[in-house]
Amino acid sequence: MDKIAIFCSASDNIDPVYFDKARELGTWMGQNGKTLIYGGANIGLMECVARAAKENGSMVMGVVPTKLEERGRVSDLLDVTFRTDNLSDRKDVMLHEADVVVALPGGVGTLDEIFHVMAAATLDYHHKKVIFYNINGFWNGIVEFLKGLETQHFAHHPLNSYYAVADNREELTELLKQISLLLMMTSIHELLKKEAEAVLNIPVSDAYEKAVALIVEQVHNKRGKLVTTGMGKAGQIAMNIATTFCSTGIPAVFLHPSEAQHGDLGILQENDLLLLISNSGKTREIVELTQLAHTLNPTLKYIVITGNADSPLARESDICLCTGHPDEVCALGMTPTTSTTVMTVIGDILVVETMKRTGFTIEEYSKRHHGGYLGERSRELSK
Repeated sequence: MDKIAIFCSASDNIDPVYFDKARELGTWMGQNGKTLIYGGANIGLMECVARAAKENGSMVMGVVPTKLEERGRVSDLLDVTFRTDNLSDRKDVMLHEADVVVALPGGVGTLDEIFHVMAAATLDYHHKKVIFYNINGFWNGIVEFLKGLETQHFAHHPLNSYYAVADNREELTELLKQISLLLMMTSIHELLKKEAEAVLNIPVSDAYEKAVALIVEQVHNKRGKLVTTGMGKAGQIAMNIATTFCSTGIPAVFLHPSEAQHGDLGILQENDLLLLISNSGKTREIVELTQLAHTLNPTLKYIVITGNADSPLARESDICLCTGHPDEVCALGMTPTTSTTVMTVIGDILVVETMKRTGFTIEEYSKRHHGGYLGERSRELSK
């Protein structure tokens, strides 16, 4: 959890203890790498918590309604400014940007923000909590009011599912840590779900039967070898596939596409089979490798694993195995994450189905995998 929204007073005429606690919270946020999201005003507790956070290293994000700008009340501490037409939009932006909300003492505007967040949570628009920072018991009346709503059956669900209370900074920071852990666990479950869905959505066709048959024919029957290749993350997957095939009775090596242009292309021999991996299907080094390989051996066949069935590599391949082109779970949508997961699974499918086709036994496995636990276990099973 990195982004904390603060709802609080914009008044300068309140008990100094509230300023002390706001300053203390802002200092803690800055020292712990948290981002502050708040209403962007240059007065009251808003300015106090923002200044302390900023001075201690926080990024400060202000959500500024038009009326605040018109009145010249926008803080000059803002690193990021979100402009809104009205208070309703301001609340939506703050809620969207924040991981959790902390309510310091405040007036009707602060209450409006709190109940906006809680009401949206009751309808499952989000699962973010409001933490009442109960300085000197400031929020006791509101907490009792919320309990009364439950007692009188005005709440469909326990309202403490949507809020928590911290009577001091130690309790507040502990709650923030607990919420941070829960947010991470939720995020992990979502990542696992997306990756699992991507695997289940890998297109399955007779291309797999053809690929396995080609591997068996070229490598197992004709005594060629499987040569895997890829650039970057795809190259790491290609290396793994090669070593896995080797341990299961199919001689395989990894050929780096760049090194292939500096002499390593000579590893290719008669009856070899290329397995190319490229998410885009148009990686320059891989395209060039196929051209050079065919110059060396015009009859060389190759299988492509790609996320782009209409790519140059896919069109020119003997067999194309498509990943389904899943969206990356990376927060930027750029880093190869989900795509490398499905590439790995496709490699596993080829290995397992080839083992079935060749009748690879545990006795043969033990001869190739002598070391470690697997070597010991395979020898025991082969007795």
